[in-house]
Amino acid sequence: MFNEIKARENILPPEERTYQEQDELSEEIEWFKIAGNRIIDKKPWLGQYIPIVRLVGTETVIDGIWDCKGHTRALLDPQRIYNINSSANVEFGALQTKSPIMAPMDAVEGFEEYYNNANTTNAAWLPYNHVDGEGNPIPAPSRMQAPVSSPAYVEQMKIAQEEMMMVSGQYQAQMGQNENAKSGVAINARQRQGDRATYHFIDNQAIAIRYTGRILIDLIPKIYDTKRVMRIEAKDNTIMNVTIDPNAEQPYQKVDNGGQPPATDNTQQIIDIVFNPNVGKYVVQSDTGPSFATRRQEAFNALTQIAAQNKEFMGIAGDILWKVADFPEAQVLAQRWRKIIPPNITGDAPNPQLEQAMHAAADKIEQQLAIIAKLTQDLENKDRELTIKEKAQELAWTKTGVEQIREDFRALTERLTASGNAGPGWSQEQLAPVIRQTLLEIIQTGGPSPDANEAKAIHQGGTPVGLPVPSSEASGGDADGNGVPDSLEGVPGSRMAADGKHYVPHRNGGYLEVQPLEAEPAGNA
Repeated sequence: MFNEIKARENILPPEERTYQEQDELSEEIEWFKIAGNRIIDKKPWLGQYIPIVRLVGTETVIDGIWDCKGHTRALLDPQRIYNINSSANVEFGALQTKSPIMAPMDAVEGFEEYYNNANTTNAAWLPYNHVDGEGNPIPAPSRMQAPVSSPAYVEQMKIAQEEMMMVSGQYQAQMGQNENAKSGVAINARQRQGDRATYHFIDNQAIAIRYTGRILIDLIPKIYDTKRVMRIEAKDNTIMNVTIDPNAEQPYQKVDNGGQPPATDNTQQIIDIVFNPNVGKYVVQSDTGPSFATRRQEAFNALTQIAAQNKEFMGIAGDILWKVADFPEAQVLAQRWRKIIPPNITGDAPNPQLEQAMHAAADKIEQQLAIIAKLTQDLENKDRELTIKEKAQELAWTKTGVEQIREDFRALTERLTASGNAGPGWSQEQLAPVIRQTLLEIIQTGGPSPDANEAKAIHQGGTPVGLPVPSSEASGGDADGNGVPDSLEGVPGSRMAADGKHYVPHRNGGYLEVQPLEAEPAGNA
């Protein structure tokens, strides 16, 4: 519809037109796949940079005209001069005849066949007539001067060669063609002198590499949107298993092996890394120059020369020499060589200050342990003395109690004897209450218990379960007239517990069970 209105009103003046147009700048990028003269596919480009990297050599603007050229542009004219003179020199030599033989006819008379084939065969000798028929000497045959190059052409070729080195800034000595530089290190140093003349090419290459890295950093978070693992080999031959995880919490994290040493693959150390490209912003830094393999070879050459001149070098840095070597099992050899180098040189020895502090701490700990051991021994001896004193005190108490019991039994015996001698004989029924009362007094006033602090069982003076309280406290009256409920006849202070047995109080606070005496036979009354 708009195109129809535009076509109809295009003949009208601008102020009478009903439509307006304006240019818009769009930053959307699309890529097209072209096969021949047809577009077979197209899609939006995900990145914000057009993936076309510009790498230029030398740029100049003369009279408003821009010119871009590479390193070989300035070499074209000297190369043409060299080619022209070289071709002319070849033509000059080709037009010259082969070296002919000059000889008098008399000298070669009879030997014409030899001289006719002299330039086509490799004859070992050529005969000639040295005298004529009258005996006069004849000069020997001789060859003419061989074909030579034109001095003008050769000189022009040398000038062209010098001009090529002048415009390039790289001379023979810097290309390794120097008889004075015998070692590889000296030749490499000569070659690096020409880098100053071509530094702008190397700098432009670094700019192109940085721009390529900027394109990749912009695309990686948009392309790597799912978790994946990539294997990368660093410049020092370390292998990194990089897990690209867009959902990782941290942008960069090394995977902990639980204290185990890193895994190896053909003596190459393997490091596991988790990387999230969506977290943070990154910049690119590039460095151009010799590759790592070239620098490694240079380091090996330099260290080899040092080792040849210094016999003690291998005992100090031999592991570094084998580490930069480029032959199978060199890394294994470097690891083994490092073990024979003193730890204070490789840096594996502990810090002297830290080691001194550790020794001081160990000595202090030993002193503290000795003090603790002495105090422990003194405490054990003190406890042993206290135990001996307690045992001695208990033994004294037991001895006193036994003597008191003996005195009580002796007094009982004397009392019974005195009672029997004072009157008629006592019957068993008359004697039993007296014996019971006497035994009860002996028990209540007897010696101390071996361990009064321990709880006693019922038969050992312990408190019976369910022991009734006096009825005067429970009901305000006596149950059997003795002030004690269910008191055993003839045993003052006895009480009956819930188990149906009678108990008397012990002086240590416990109770003793009262058991009846076995009746003696009637014949002994």
